[in-house]
Amino acid sequence: MPHYDPIIGLNDIKINKSLEHGAVELNVDFVGEHRCPFCSSNNLRKKDTFIRRLKHLSIGTNQSILIIKTFKFQCRACQKYFNQRIPGVKLNHAFSALKCSAKKPH
Repeated sequence: MPHYDPIIGLNDIKINKSLEHGAVELNVDFVGEHRCPFCSSNNLRKKDTFIRRLKHLSIGTNQSILIIKTFKFQCRACQKYFNQRIPGVKLNHAFSALKCSAKKPH
């Protein structure tokens, strides 16, 4: 699998398309490996697909939003269900870790 440079500050994310409608919207794909967070198996079954919209760092004066297609998986090893994890995005958050760290005063 090719390695993608983290030009938006997140590893294993590939930019497919960008649009500007007040905010910069980046349609991206996660290209990293999927593993079960419970048993670390990569023997997974895709159960569902959904779109996540994550606030990210500003580009100039415009807010940037990552639009990423994510999956719900079932692990065939331990039989547990889970939503896809994206590196740099905390569980149940609607913004990237870079967006969060940019708000802290230095």
